[in-house]
Amino acid sequence: MGLNVSGISNIEQTEEEGLFYLEISSEKTKYTNIHNYDEGWYDKTNESEDHVFRAGTYGGYSQFRNLLSLSIYGCSSEYIWDNEEEFVLTPFIEIINFTDCEGYLGASVAEKLYSDFKINASKFAKYIYVNIDDIGLREDMICIYDNWIKALKVAKDNGIIIFN
Repeated sequence: MGLNVSGISNIEQTEEEGLFYLEISSEKTKYTNIHNYDEGWYDKTNESEDHVFRAGTYGGYSQFRNLLSLSIYGCSSEYIWDNEEEFVLTPFIEIINFTDCEGYLGASVAEKLYSDFKINASKFAKYIYVNIDDIGLREDMICIYDNWIKALKVAKDNGIIIFN
């Protein structure tokens, strides 16, 4: 078992059952559902592109989020979870303080995160190369980071990020 992340562009609402169902974003769903779409079924269009990647096991993805937190903020992801009000609208908060199993991020969140990932790529890589001795783990973390950039680039175009 593990986490797959899909970035899909140019989605549209359908009247019939589609690829995925979106609930309205609310305080109740803020850790699984951040988007500006209407509630209902959605699917790809003929113009859709996608980028799908395996973000690792749930534990491995949790490790990625923790390393992301440490590299950007100098604190653990757990600290961010416990003090989320201090990190509102900061880089990467939408994935650090978000589900690690099922959820949706809309196009505007994808655009913001795409910018966060592009701006902080060298900072993350430097942290990984200085603090992680295991070459395989370093490569895995950089690969996940790079795949996030690819998925977000696609999803920011009227699309969605799907965690499953």
